[in-house]
Amino acid sequence: MKTNAGSLIILSLLLLLTSCGTQKEPHNYEKRLIYDKAKIFNSKEYYKLDSLLKLYQRDTKCEIIVYTQEKLPFNKSGYDFSIELAKDIGIGEKGINNGALIFFSLQDRDIELRLGHGFEWLINQDTANNIIQQMIGSFKDAKFADGIFGGVKQIMKFTTSSSWEIKPEEYDSLAINDIVKEKDIKLIERGKDYLIIRTKKSTHLKLHFTKFMSSIVKDITNDATIYYRVLSSKNDEGNLLGVE
Repeated sequence: MKTNAGSLIILSLLLLLTSCGTQKEPHNYEKRLIYDKAKIFNSKEYYKLDSLLKLYQRDTKCEIIVYTQEKLPFNKSGYDFSIELAKDIGIGEKGINNGALIFFSLQDRDIELRLGHGFEWLINQDTANNIIQQMIGSFKDAKFADGIFGGVKQIMKFTTSSSWEIKPEEYDSLAINDIVKEKDIKLIERGKDYLIIRTKKSTHLKLHFTKFMSSIVKDITNDATIYYRVLSSKNDEGNLLGVE
């Protein structure tokens, strides 16, 4: 999708198709929450944003990474480059993928939003589109820092109400919205947007997955480790968050 905002703004609203939280850092990134290579933040703005992101990370166990670049590498799209960044930096917690990356290339006017699978249940494609459009509103007036602040706050708005604590493996009971890690599953059925599996504590567990998870779901086999959010007090239904 392309939108004119003074100069060309390229929107990429496809959600990240691979886990954000399990990757190493082959380019030796020093893990932090802001990479301002385009220098769009002054010192006061940088400190304010960094403090906001750290507080959010502390309180929610989630991560939002902001990465700005002066210009994209030759012959590389913002879409591809931002996916590489998400993998290389590592975003969110392993297994539950509760992270997001906002990427902005100043000269290319390219804004990208990457969401981990855990966030896909909270921020759908329409919502992601709205977040980017709000950022573009500020970018039109060259208020790049304001636009990114606004995008960050919108992501926080949709993700702070959910707990991201993983239940201990030897749990006694489950409640709706609990996050569970299950090892050595047995795959019973694979549907268009769901899986039926058997675990040590559930003989028939239906797990929903989004269309952006198809690349990880197709490779699920018996004995895989999965993470999901409980939707039923009987623990017979949930939303898939990640696979190992």
